[in-house]
Amino acid sequence: MRIYAIEWADAQNWQATICHPKISWANEEIIWCNIETKQLATWVTHESLELNQAIATCGVVDPVLSQAVTVFAAQCRCVNTNLQVTLGHIYLLQGYSGETAIGMQQNENDVEIGCGSSDEDSTNNVLDQVFEGIARLSMDD
Repeated sequence: MRIYAIEWADAQNWQATICHPKISWANEEIIWCNIETKQLATWVTHESLELNQAIATCGVVDPVLSQAVTVFAAQCRCVNTNLQVTLGHIYLLQGYSGETAIGMQQNENDVEIGCGSSDEDSTNNVLDQVFEGIARLSMDD
């Protein structure tokens, strides 16, 4: 029996055998990129809302902190504006197959426990994230 005469030894079959996993992986990567693009768009949108909530909360409790949070929020908005422009370019790419709508943001507490957190917990969570951001900014200076 000649090994070159077997069906899988044919050049086209051999090429298809090699290319099939690569095409499958590429399709999987496209799906993951679409998911991550939607997650980024959702995060950018919700971060602005959370920062506004943190500024309002801090304004009542500590006006000096509110001013620092406002500066931090302005810097975040500049970054988020650039991200939104980039997302717009991604949406316009020929062959883009993902969604352009933002998704529903989930808190870490919602995922682990399976129920919503109280308003006080979510406010503390937002403030913790803002404090982390301000601390990072002060360390960068």
